[in-house]
Amino acid sequence: NTNREMTNSDLKNAMQALKHLIGNSDCEQNDAELGILFDNCMQLRDLIENSTLSSIDNELQEAISTCIKALEKCTMMVNTLELFSCNETAEELQTASIRYLLLPAILGSLNLNVQNKNVSDRMTYVEIAEVYFKDFLRRCSDYELCESSLKYFKEILNKENSNEVNSDPSSVREKKIQLFKQKRELENKEMLLKSAILRPESEECIREYYFVLLEKWILIAVDELENLKREKEILISMPKKDISTSNIQDKKNVK
Repeated sequence: NTNREMTNSDLKNAMQALKHLIGNSDCEQNDAELGILFDNCMQLRDLIENSTLSSIDNELQEAISTCIKALEKCTMMVNTLELFSCNETAEELQTASIRYLLLPAILGSLNLNVQNKNVSDRMTYVEIAEVYFKDFLRRCSDYELCESSLKYFKEILNKENSNEVNSDPSSVREKKIQLFKQKRELENKEMLLKSAILRPESEECIREYYFVLLEKWILIAVDELENLKREKEILISMPKKDISTSNIQDKKNVK
């Protein structure tokens, strides 16, 4: 109980701190302020993920909304500061900027955790998440990052373009197993490299850490796109009236 109370108290404190930073970030638009805002977003996101609160708890939902708002602010700052260029390669990316490529993926994930009142609301957030995940994967593709993992995204696009339906169940199952194994391997690498971000002098390790994190999120985004496709089919078949969507998908599925 003590640990649970501590975690929920940390969630509240992190949320209040982030709200304060969102207000201050209107005054400052520089790399340092962006870094502080992003780090606080990631801290709150981790607390959301590990929270023992119900997915429909008002405080948890407020934390999710605050985190989304702050990450949207980060995205605006990244665009204002012009941290990315369509002409640069992955090798040319500034080490401090690599992590901001994660923004649309995390926004996609958080939007799926917003509590919805009805089918129409859920469809809206599903479509928002879908846009974010595709934007993230296209950006990674532009930088030619993690080509072995991006092949799954290209398969999805090819299916959409050819209107292909109902993949062979055995191949779908095999793909799920492959994605799961790859994700576990990347999570192990992530844990080994995480300490590197606390040592500013180890730039090569920091870059490797963020590229591993990007590849993990590529796999998460690919998996979510497949899930969202199926969920949209369910939502479309449901009556267009106020029906709780809690039985369709547990909102607290932050990765």
